[in-house]
Amino acid sequence: MSIKTYTTYTAEIDGHEFPIPFPCLEDSEILRISDDGQTARLGVLVQDEDCPEPLEGDDDGVFASPCPDLDDFKRLVRANPGRVVLTSYAGDCHGPGTVRITVQDGPFAARDARGNQLENALEHAGGYYIAPDDVTDPASCAKITLRTYSAWCNGECYGVCVWTYTRVDGRWELDEDSRDECWGYIGHEHAQEELTSQMKGD
Repeated sequence: MSIKTYTTYTAEIDGHEFPIPFPCLEDSEILRISDDGQTARLGVLVQDEDCPEPLEGDDDGVFASPCPDLDDFKRLVRANPGRVVLTSYAGDCHGPGTVRITVQDGPFAARDARGNQLENALEHAGGYYIAPDDVTDPASCAKITLRTYSAWCNGECYGVCVWTYTRVDGRWELDEDSRDECWGYIGHEHAQEELTSQMKGD
């Protein structure tokens, strides 16, 4: 597990100033102050620059680009029956823009879902995805997995951080012992939902 080192920053929220260990994502803050005004909990999203690349484990399946030629692709599909899906993704994963996912073909067929001959589909496909053995719906698995990969490529990697503060001499002081930080969330919506869940009930 990596250890995060930090310099103190300041967050101004609802007229209060909080020292925070990391710069947080704008508009992600959720603040809860106790009825007596002496303690507070602040939940934020923080950019995670050390988030590991998805699709590195065997459980994630295999993505490759570009597609092989027709004969090699046929052999690939026969070796992985029902698990190969074509995608529109191509290029350097760190390049600009958003990766768009279009599943064009599931199990091997002479035509893809758009009615194109397989030769033409291979020309337009950016790559292919091989789903894990135990997946029952490779196309759906490809969409979910590559959507996650797309978010990682586009920098949507976050830590969900919840910090507790105590009011001391009119200022908020961070309780270092109660810092709750979990890193490696991929996708802004997913991370924000987790943060909201953690702050419920305060």
